[in-house]
Amino acid sequence: MLDKPGFVVIAAIALLTGCAGWPTEQGAPGIAIGAGAIRQPALRAVFALIEAGEFADASRQINRLLARDPENAGLHLLNGFVYYRQYLAGDRAEAEHAETGLQLALQFDASLHQAHELLGLLYLDLRRFDQARVQFLAAGHRHAPENALALAHAAYYARDIPLAIWAIDQYLGIRPNDADG
Repeated sequence: MLDKPGFVVIAAIALLTGCAGWPTEQGAPGIAIGAGAIRQPALRAVFALIEAGEFADASRQINRLLARDPENAGLHLLNGFVYYRQYLAGDRAEAEHAETGLQLALQFDASLHQAHELLGLLYLDLRRFDQARVQFLAAGHRHAPENALALAHAAYYARDIPLAIWAIDQYLGIRPNDADG
């Protein structure tokens, strides 16, 4: 089961990446997905499935939405996240699907720092440290200081010690009180 903060992150990802919109032409709140409008309950149902830990069902629902709007970066990001959660739950075969979904999200919107972050985490899990390092660099760290620590981790294992030190310095510059504990 996904914890509440994790669910809030998913909702925020969807809202910030173009999966949420203003009222549809009928005047009722809806979800704007590219050129078409998907009624909010469709995405709400996906979130309910994610919250319940029903990742396979959530993925099927997202794939139905993607069939209507295959270039929607936000939906690809959400699908990549769901596949990543399946991978974390023990279905190791889903790592490839997660990678593909996140790469598609970035193909359609290279500015999605969330996709870079998730792809970096996936690459860390897969021990592909050089690729993780590239993703965390692309994600940046000002909006999520933890990315600086993840970058330090990836850089260290990729044997890029100067970058690892720089990333730790960046983190401590953002959160100087963390150096005390």
